[in-house]
Amino acid sequence: MMGIPLYILATFAKTDHVVGRDQNAPEAGLKLYLIGAASTAITLFGMSLVVGLSGSTSIAAIAGTAPTPLFALGILMVLAGMGFKIGVAPFHMWVPDTYQGSSTPFVAFLSVAPKGAGLAALFTLFHLGFAAHASTWTPALLGLTT
Repeated sequence: MMGIPLYILATFAKTDHVVGRDQNAPEAGLKLYLIGAASTAITLFGMSLVVGLSGSTSIAAIAGTAPTPLFALGILMVLAGMGFKIGVAPFHMWVPDTYQGSSTPFVAFLSVAPKGAGLAALFTLFHLGFAAHASTWTPALLGLTT
């Protein structure tokens, strides 16, 4: 739900350009939208694997699920999808273009609020729900850089 207003705000044209110069806001909004849609699809597919194998949406039930290769794939897909959302390398290809094309006040908001929400979601899900499977996701999480 937080992504939709961000897509709209990213497409507002900047007003600090010289008259007659190209504005990059529509391109910035489109890149943010396309990457956001792809990362949402990856996250939801990973969560469908996790919830399907655990049989519940409860974090406690997810924590007690037996480790299987398909469950590990679901965990890694959730990590990759959330990595896109928070803009962590190597999933950060949308960040430079979006930050350049959007207005400065919006970039200040975009560089903090969604990342804080994404990190809170990552912490809750991985620390509480996937803690028993830390051997699966810890190497992948350590491979990500901010």
